[in-house]
Amino acid sequence: MTINELVRVKLNEVRLNYSIGNFNYYKSHLMHFLKWCNVNDVINVDDLNDSKLVDYITDLKKTCENITINKRIGILKKTFQASSIPHDYLMSIKKFKETTKTYDMVEYDLLIRIRRHVLSLSDNENNLTIKCILLLMIDTGARANELIHIEKKNVKLDLQEILLTTTKTKENRVVYIHKDTAEQIKKMMALKTNHKYLLHHIGVNRPINYFDIDWLMKHYRKIMNVDKLHAHMFRHTLASIMLEKGADIKSVQDILGHKNLETTQRYIHSKKDHVKKTFFSNFDFKE
Repeated sequence: MTINELVRVKLNEVRLNYSIGNFNYYKSHLMHFLKWCNVNDVINVDDLNDSKLVDYITDLKKTCENITINKRIGILKKTFQASSIPHDYLMSIKKFKETTKTYDMVEYDLLIRIRRHVLSLSDNENNLTIKCILLLMIDTGARANELIHIEKKNVKLDLQEILLTTTKTKENRVVYIHKDTAEQIKKMMALKTNHKYLLHHIGVNRPINYFDIDWLMKHYRKIMNVDKLHAHMFRHTLASIMLEKGADIKSVQDILGHKNLETTQRYIHSKKDHVKKTFFSNFDFKE
């Protein structure tokens, strides 16, 4: 079997059984591996001997953190397993020690600025789409793919609830929205459209996609004059703020849709500015 065939088998399996987000995740890492193989004359599976595998990891270390190396080796293991190809040395590789991950978040003041700007927009069709996307990101912490697939029938405005049915874990979950978010969604749903999904472009008559969300993040980086702003940051921010304000971790886990509590526990950390503020407000020498 060639490396190309090996990768294709795994990607087909992921595309068939998992979300588009998972597929893109696997594709990104496996394409990197495939490119390395092409450059280093690893054409067939048998060419990836122990020595070549060490070369691959050595090259990864030049540009990647251990967390990325662990992901790529883990995916490679699953790729060989998917085709039932044994590779004792590959399977014996243990995870490299990872540094504690720091999540990018939207600072609270910036979050308020974005929210105010969004709510100040007029209610034309394009603006309603923008309003609903950003307000839903802020309120729900939903993943981009989960937002894209919100169905109108699952929006309960009177209860301020939305049922997400297309999720990373394949399990339905309920998220919650504030009243002003519900008001904007009500306007969106009042627009005449034959789409079953909530978020759509009336002008071009189609549901939104990843490219729309990516464009919106770039647009708001310019408006807010910030260097970094992406959709997943709102998810991290919701978790951090809720835990900082005393929410129980199980509730945060349920809202974010984490399958394992350990994933949610990664958010139990305080931002530097919060720690600094706590230090000076609780430890001083004023007489």
